[in-house]
Amino acid sequence: MFENLGQNGGISQPSSTSTPDGKMQVFLVGGLVGLILIGMIVAGAKTFLFKPKPAPLSVATSTPKQNTPATTTGAGLPDNTDATTTDPYGWNASTSNIKAEALRFSDFYDQPSTAAEPKVEKMVLPVSVKTDTVNYYEFSRKLALDEAQLQTLGNNGFVIIDNPFKNQGNDFYGVMNALSKKDLPVFISSDFVWYYYQNQMKGIFSDIKTGIFYQDLWQLDKDFYQVASARYKAKREKPVEYNDPVGEAERLETAFFAVGLELMRPKDNQVAAPGLSTNGKFSAMERDGFVFELPNYLSDDVAKELKLIYAAKGKAKSPVLLYERDYSEFTVPKEYQGNAKLTNFYLAHRWFNSVFPLYFKDKTCETCLLDRNDWLVNFIANSFITKDFSNNQDLKNRWARIYKVVAYFSGLRSDLTYLQYDQVMANIFGADYNPEIIFAVDKDRGQAEQAALKIQAETAKIDSFSPLEGGYDRGRADLKPLLGMRLLQTDYWPDNYIFDQLTFPNIGNYVQPKYAAGEKAQPNVTSCQDRKKGTTRCYGLGLDVMNILKPLSGNSFFNENTAYENYTKQSTQVKEQMSYFNVSSWHSSQYWSTLDILRKTMLDSYRITGPIYTDNQQWQNRQASAALATWLNLRLPDDQWKLNLENLGVGELSQNSYFIEPNLALFDEYLANTKMLGRMLTALRIVKDVDLTGKKLAEVQDDTVHLRAIVIKELNGEALDSNDLAQLANFSRRNLLTSAGNKKGVFTFSKGDSSKSIEGVNLMVVIEELKGRKYLSVGPVFNFTENKSKK
Repeated sequence: MFENLGQNGGISQPSSTSTPDGKMQVFLVGGLVGLILIGMIVAGAKTFLFKPKPAPLSVATSTPKQNTPATTTGAGLPDNTDATTTDPYGWNASTSNIKAEALRFSDFYDQPSTAAEPKVEKMVLPVSVKTDTVNYYEFSRKLALDEAQLQTLGNNGFVIIDNPFKNQGNDFYGVMNALSKKDLPVFISSDFVWYYYQNQMKGIFSDIKTGIFYQDLWQLDKDFYQVASARYKAKREKPVEYNDPVGEAERLETAFFAVGLELMRPKDNQVAAPGLSTNGKFSAMERDGFVFELPNYLSDDVAKELKLIYAAKGKAKSPVLLYERDYSEFTVPKEYQGNAKLTNFYLAHRWFNSVFPLYFKDKTCETCLLDRNDWLVNFIANSFITKDFSNNQDLKNRWARIYKVVAYFSGLRSDLTYLQYDQVMANIFGADYNPEIIFAVDKDRGQAEQAALKIQAETAKIDSFSPLEGGYDRGRADLKPLLGMRLLQTDYWPDNYIFDQLTFPNIGNYVQPKYAAGEKAQPNVTSCQDRKKGTTRCYGLGLDVMNILKPLSGNSFFNENTAYENYTKQSTQVKEQMSYFNVSSWHSSQYWSTLDILRKTMLDSYRITGPIYTDNQQWQNRQASAALATWLNLRLPDDQWKLNLENLGVGELSQNSYFIEPNLALFDEYLANTKMLGRMLTALRIVKDVDLTGKKLAEVQDDTVHLRAIVIKELNGEALDSNDLAQLANFSRRNLLTSAGNKKGVFTFSKGDSSKSIEGVNLMVVIEELKGRKYLSVGPVFNFTENKSKK
């Protein structure tokens, strides 16, 4: 589950083969967390750069959802951070004496409502670029377009071209600064805003991990260890003459948490020398705060377990958990290796992904992990962990704080946790159940086994986990070894399920599509050849996901790559699962909230029309490509930025030097989701603990409010004033790239890999119209590509 924690919300999974549940592994490599000081400098600089208040928000209003813990007033969120306001961002929530396990992100989401139509008229196409645009010749002297590009621009109102400024920067901010230096009129696309928004969210997640979760997980682990250790010590003082599975289970639980503490405890070579910069290491003060002494009676087992974890090679029997496991899953990703805290954090969370199996090995499950005797010990240990959770609200709050935030930012499989086991045991034995009594044995293990089998049978009936969100298929015998309690669930992206449903054998053979006269045949990147089976669909396509959100039509590339038997039937079945989604479902994770925004604001034909929002197929394809890049970027590592010190003064800006894509619905959703996140993190006591998190959230919220107000002006046909232009200039040029994260995601399928990439950027030249005059402007957009490679 926590494989990707160093990715600031992206995913970076170690290499492995397909798991028995058929999910497609995603292998992404990214950069480490940037310097925290950069965020503080940016936040401070922004206060200076964004002094002017935005225009009144007259076009759209936000309607609060009923029964929402937090409230909103007026047309949206506050415009600034007035120090006299007790809650300037509307994040406070009535959650005193919280039960964190019951909180949901959707509890703090206010559905935005955009009710007004823009005043600007839709631009009439085609346009003669050379004669109808005011600034063509001045523009062309700085960025020349060939005749074909001019023709496309005139016909569609926009054209996508390769980036001619690669030597000055092949990233969003690099291009923005290059355009500024060439004095070209700048277009801020939805792509750029998505890139900014997603990267900020990844940074916020990283700050939470290093600033909050390390301490939280350490304390959670230590509290569990102390309870388990005290119980086991008491048991050791009363030796028995028979094999006691309860005593062995108590020892297993104690050793389990001891391993976690040892993995998190700073090692000597991970601590910075006094007086020197920590530079990815623990400080001496942090070392003194994470102290643990391993007792002698656990030293052998724990030492053997640690040796296997640190070696991270191949399969071996776990000295603590008693079953064979693949220790290569503990391979620390390269992007974590330079940071001691992230390295330890990664290893500890991989350890807490360990399963306490629901089933033991027998004729019905020959691949299960434990024989009946070892299973009983492991199962009883699981019961003690469950009861220790149940008895302590502070433990539940710490667990939920980690679990819910990680589930939101990086996605977790939906399946068994301590909550289900606790409910089952409470139903069978009463709320005050005691595992030591339930599983007590004298010389006969029968009573303990019968109790365990009863719990197993009732737990096995729980089948309420959606397969779309990672729930294991209870009808598949090959998945039985994976079922069981995990302290923290494993990573999961719904794409795994979607691609599994839309590839062979669920999808049949290729059916040659009919191309219209003169229509160019498209490349097929999803097929593979088999002498016996014919042409089958072996690779998933990013557009598979987009089509489930909103049916794609007129896209010849999509049509070619979905021309298979059963494709329509299978995709419809996946859509039907999503038809049951409600507000809570769409905001249960950043994955779903991102797809929710995409379907509402980029894939749907929403009511806002502007100079370049045409109804032609080219624009719809461009929107789908931008949505694909946003979907992929969600799981990729973050980029590291530094403040662009040359941008502290923007100078004089001409009236038509900056435009922004007038997608008001997009900014409405950004605003609602940012506020939701702020409220939830406040309720979980995270924002108060990490000032930097609050500052970054405030920055995103301020930016969204300012940009939204400017979009409203554009839609009302109003000219932008000097403050508006200064805000757009500062927003687009505020940062410089210092380190780029990996921009390629490799999805592994049965026959090979499918590579999906957003390496580099393209430029989009657009025609903007203001008060009857047409202008050319240009800005960076995502460069999404995908292809396949055979094994």
